[in-house]
Amino acid sequence: MCLFSRISRNAFHEIASITPDENQKGQSRISFHLIYKFIRYRVYNTNCFGAWYTKRQLNRVHEKCPNGHSSAATFTYGDITVTAVPQNSDNYSYMVICGSTNDCVVIDVGDAQPVLQCLSDKNKIPQAVLVTHKHWDHCYGNKELKKRYKELNIYGGEIDRPADVNMYVQNEALIQIGKLQFKALHVPGHTAGHMIYALQLNDELKCLFTGDFLFIAGIGKIFEGNTSQMISSLLMLSDFPPETIIFPGHEYAKLNLSFALSLEKDNEVLIAMSQEVHEKRTARSPIVGVTLGDEYKINPYLRTCSLKFRKALVAAGYDVPAEAKVVADRNDDEVKDNSMEAQIAVFDALEKAKNDFTEEFVKQIERKRPKNIRNNA
Repeated sequence: MCLFSRISRNAFHEIASITPDENQKGQSRISFHLIYKFIRYRVYNTNCFGAWYTKRQLNRVHEKCPNGHSSAATFTYGDITVTAVPQNSDNYSYMVICGSTNDCVVIDVGDAQPVLQCLSDKNKIPQAVLVTHKHWDHCYGNKELKKRYKELNIYGGEIDRPADVNMYVQNEALIQIGKLQFKALHVPGHTAGHMIYALQLNDELKCLFTGDFLFIAGIGKIFEGNTSQMISSLLMLSDFPPETIIFPGHEYAKLNLSFALSLEKDNEVLIAMSQEVHEKRTARSPIVGVTLGDEYKINPYLRTCSLKFRKALVAAGYDVPAEAKVVADRNDDEVKDNSMEAQIAVFDALEKAKNDFTEEFVKQIERKRPKNIRNNA
């Protein structure tokens, strides 16, 4: 969805963060605005309005960007291929195919049109659709696929219950489609019932389809959960080896890396990846298929237990637990205070930094827009 819509839908998290000692003069105006956005988010999740809004958004994208926001890209792992299918203004669906059995599974059909085109190009019939969560940009196309393929099973979380799902799954459920085996994992935070799907590529290698839970160098906004839930969900990633491959639900890599670099300007891995991403995005290549090991080096939300990262937040002017403020001569990256309370404090500081960065980014866009367009917006 557009940048404005992504920002505006974070209403619930913003309302929860308002403190009693905020400036009273502006509090009523701010609270009214946030309550309006909260109501808008709730309405967005209803069947009638959400479907209408998403259809309208997709029609606009089809008209303005008929070739999609990126080129499709296929990744091969032995007998299994994973194709990133661009859709909407920055979403990805994924098509997983087993070469030896011809089995085909699609993840997150926000828009049926590009998925159906990809299926036609590859001459495949899908056996299943997996849905990560209930937001319409990840499930609007389910209905159209179900019309086209009458026997299609559509899997989604029992808690979120996304549109047109007919097979509900819970945490650690196994989904076997021919030789393709997926494990559903519950990761509350972005939504209450968000699921991710782990695919066993071979005896040693797995990949994760993370929807709006984990992005390249970022995470999804906390709409329905709380900070401790999101932290617990992120900690679950430590169960996977660093070689695990990440396939996220959106193309946010470039902006996320810019934010990460604004905090860790000397992070060599960040610098190298930012340059690589710039070149790839210039060529319209999707930034997906990054390893979990790299994410731990570049993703601010996976670095909250890093002493170096906490010091970077302090240097940027954000409040974190005292340890990062007083230790100046340590070269190691070990954090002594790794309690949930400390992690929440670091996470909250990180969210404040991200909000400040986003506000400045939006202001820069506004300054670059022609004056007549700005006045009519």
